[in-house]
Amino acid sequence: MRVYPAGDHSVLALVVSGLNSGDMKANWGQPWRDYPAQWRDDFEERAYRAYVSRTAEPHASVRVCEG
Repeated sequence: MRVYPAGDHSVLALVVSGLNSGDMKANWGQPWRDYPAQWRDDFEERAYRAYVSRTAEPHASVRVCEG
């Protein structure tokens, strides 16, 4: 799963691998890897919820890639 900042697909905020195996690992882009752990955990949770439900908060957009 790839997560981009709103409107800027040239910069990755977060890449999560292992969605199919359940052994998920998060890799953060700069400057997000320097954000507090609590903020990153919350962001990961919101991104994952949007991914599995295929919905997002009203101000967000979600694009899904199968593969």
